[in-house]
Amino acid sequence: MKRIILSLLMMSGLAVATGKVVAPLVIVEEIVEENNFYVGVGMAALSARDSTVTMNFFDITGDQDRLADFTFHAGYWFAEYLALELRYTVGFHDDDMLQMDGGWSAFLKPTYRFDDAENRAYGDNYFSVYGLLGYGHVAFSGRNKLQGDIDNNDYQWGFGTSYTFRAISGSDDYPYVDKWTVFADYTSLGRDMDGIILDYPRQADLDALTLGIVYHF
Repeated sequence: MKRIILSLLMMSGLAVATGKVVAPLVIVEEIVEENNFYVGVGMAALSARDSTVTMNFFDITGDQDRLADFTFHAGYWFAEYLALELRYTVGFHDDDMLQMDGGWSAFLKPTYRFDDAENRAYGDNYFSVYGLLGYGHVAFSGRNKLQGDIDNNDYQWGFGTSYTFRAISGSDDYPYVDKWTVFADYTSLGRDMDGIILDYPRQADLDALTLGIVYHF
């Protein structure tokens, strides 16, 4: 996907016939290429807990496990402000009750960029905010000889912010491209999920805070 940016530059001049100062318009064209495909990796802190327990990422709370995962991302921008993003999650740190066996998510990602034509023409870096709306799967099992089983498909949602670094492409046709993005987001990955925790049938909630980096092709 590419965008053509037309910058209107005001130049002062003298109109010889009238003797008045006028400002003729000069149109300058600058082309910025946008990379459609991207991949990324993130590290997520998860709160897996009984649905009656308040989420707390920063303190030990009864009937809550704080876990850590790696998330792998792949996405495609099919419109200027809308992407499709897939995520796959692998656990690497468990707590007392549960261990994460894996998960996936498919999100629509509406995005607002704090960016304008002048910034794009000069290849400036920019901030964005975005939402995540989609569907996914999570699976947990018990640990420390405790019975546990959560295997759930559910609607998922979230929101986040990012900062994108542009780079010179080396092409005369497309001088600037998005190259790297760092991001932070919150996702709700399950609500009132039926399962077994601490040997008893319960309902569980799952939330994640993720920090990561993305590379644009």
